[in-house]
Amino acid sequence: MLDQVNALIVAAMTSFSPAAELDVDQVRCMADNIYFEGRTEGMAGQMAIALVTMNRVESTVYPNTICKVVKQGPRYKKHPDLPVRWRCQFSWWCDGKSDRIPLTYTKGKRKDQIRQAIHNTYSEVTRNAILVMAGHVTDFTEGSTHYYAHRIVTPYWAKSSKMVQTTIIDDHTFMRARARMAEAAPGAIITP
Repeated sequence: MLDQVNALIVAAMTSFSPAAELDVDQVRCMADNIYFEGRTEGMAGQMAIALVTMNRVESTVYPNTICKVVKQGPRYKKHPDLPVRWRCQFSWWCDGKSDRIPLTYTKGKRKDQIRQAIHNTYSEVTRNAILVMAGHVTDFTEGSTHYYAHRIVTPYWAKSSKMVQTTIIDDHTFMRARARMAEAAPGAIITP
């Protein structure tokens, strides 16, 4: 299973010249994050998720690698590899559900169609991850370090006067901290 996903990532990386310098593990973390957070979003929504992840990597407030940003959150003392449920930065990482990309889907009459759709979706999110990671996408989230699915929930931090909304793309509202406006991603458009 892991070999199939890595093969998809390597194939996508070799088809893009900007990907030559990227680390496969970091691309995998970014692609997984886009897949689980926004696989049903359009290209702009998927790239916005990647931009938020990169803005966190570039910030001094968050860890300095994509994988560490994606997997940030408290761990259980007795099981340090296991994130505390619903306490991480990206909900899919600690929701208790499987984090496998189901490329080997084998249930039902439409299994081949479903498997192909999943393959196509993961290939697409991987390409979007690579484009953002390689710096080929201008930060149209205006330095956002947070987002939430506004049709599902409005988290407590989104209501804080310390946060400012930057944009809405597809099903997500994007935000950044007011105090961190000077620390926004390079090329970001800063508005008070």
